Amino acid sequence: MLLFALACTPDGADRADTADAQPMVTILCPAEEDVVTAGSVAFSAVVDNFNLVDPKHSAEGEVASGFIRVSVDGAEVDRLALTQFHVELEAGARVVQLQLFYDDGDAVEPGAVDSVTLDVQ
Repeated sequence: MLLFALACTPDGADRADTADAQPMVTILCPAEEDVVTAGSVAFSAVVDNFNLVDPKHSAEGEVASGFIRVSVDGAEVDRLALTQFHVELEAGARVVQLQLFYDDGDAVEPGAVDSVTLDVQ
């Protein structure tokens, strides 16, 4: 899906040109209220209408590009340009949130965010 969005984005377009195609992030797995084992938990997400770039490198001039901020229980734990990754989770009820940010550090508005509550054992 991400590759299709990239192939269909015209050169020279800016954030305003893609306003009708809002960037979105969706957690595919684990699912809401899944029971997972404490430690390194695998996540898979899909990003639409947004170009993921390494948060350590600027992508000035890119159309709707940036990174995913990963938070656990409201605390940022990572910034990624990947849709498949692992998050270290301790036992207990945990809320993992993914949010899209432009490479300049501004949050994508309206909120391009998804979260999942997990039972970590």
